[in-house]
Amino acid sequence: MGLELGDRVVNCSTKLQSWGRWKRVRFKEEISQCVRILEEFHAQPNGMMGTQYVATREKHARPLVQE
Repeated sequence: MGLELGDRVVNCSTKLQSWGRWKRVRFKEEISQCVRILEEFHAQPNGMMGTQYVATREKHARPLVQE
């Protein structure tokens, strides 16, 4: 009747490991993107600390906490 329980556990584990690697890469990409945007804000002469800056900081913090 298909795969035994041990085989199913191994299969599930393999898929979870693959998903975890993919997720870590996505976190790192999202963090890098946010850092670049925040650096652009800091490079502007007026410091531009508006709502977009705050939203980017929050977006940056989310993957850091999840990671």
